[in-house]
Amino acid sequence: MLMPCPEREVIVVSPLLLELIQAFSELPVRYDDAGTDGRLVGVLLDRLAVADQAGLMLPWPEDPRLGDICRQLQVEPADRSQSRATLAG
Repeated sequence: MLMPCPEREVIVVSPLLLELIQAFSELPVRYDDAGTDGRLVGVLLDRLAVADQAGLMLPWPEDPRLGDICRQLQVEPADRSQSRATLAG
């Protein structure tokens, strides 16, 4: 069973980082690494690497139903084959 990794923390999202994340969310899955989209992703990764930590840790849920959803998302974050309502049972 996977458990939350201790190095995952909440970061402070600056206005620039927010804009980069929003722009990234609009890119196609197969963007051009060598083009402007690739450069945007590079800047996003650079800014994420130096983002300040907010000093918060998100606790693992105590409710087993929500824990199941979190584990499924941790294992396959891109898997959309099951809705969250289905996972919640």
